[in-house]
Amino acid sequence: MKAVAAVQRKTLVLAYTLWKNNTPYDRQHRAPATDNEKGQPLEAALNELA
Repeated sequence: MKAVAAVQRKTLVLAYTLWKNNTPYDRQHRAPATDNEKGQPLEAALNELA
């Protein structure tokens, strides 16, 4: 249940920051440079929650 709350909070903080700064969402922001790095941001976030 903690993981669900953490994801909800992260999503809410992102939405609030975009709204506050009047910035459009950019899916390519911090995009991995190579195919080998694609899974690393998610893995890093999951490790941070643990």
